[in-house]
Amino acid sequence: SSDLKQKFQERSRRAVLMQSIQNYRHIIEEAKTNPHFECFPRTEMDVLLDPCFGEQLILDYPSSDVCLGDLIAATDGSTARFRVTSPRKPCNEIDNRNETVYGPKGLRIYTLSTALAGWFCSVEMEGEVKKGTTFELVERPYPQWPVTEVAKAVYGGEGDPKAAARG
Repeated sequence: SSDLKQKFQERSRRAVLMQSIQNYRHIIEEAKTNPHFECFPRTEMDVLLDPCFGEQLILDYPSSDVCLGDLIAATDGSTARFRVTSPRKPCNEIDNRNETVYGPKGLRIYTLSTALAGWFCSVEMEGEVKKGTTFELVERPYPQWPVTEVAKAVYGGEGDPKAAARG
């Protein structure tokens, strides 16, 4: 059916969730002073050993430098290539997983309003990706669309007074 085909196409555009270690650093710093994030891991090693957002890949690449349509390729001899398709709109599972409160003071709303929830990619070419694989930007068709700005505009930038001007 066409509904099933559409659902498959939609999911294939969100096949891989990537997160930035820089986003984690930002949240770790916030957790030091935010009593609502007391259960969030306190070190980079903690999040690398047990990622908190359900992501498949954590990159050493600032999310503010990621744009819609970017083609990211694994180096180190792998053929893996990923196309950035959308910023992630986090669900309540982030609050559940990290034992934070629901609502405006929770981690879900915090990462939504600050565009720190990661981004989705489609798989353009399969290949092996393992711990330590490095990635490089191969193509940037839409430099005017950083995922952080798109997330704040599309998802309302809850808590961000400048968001209305973006959308």
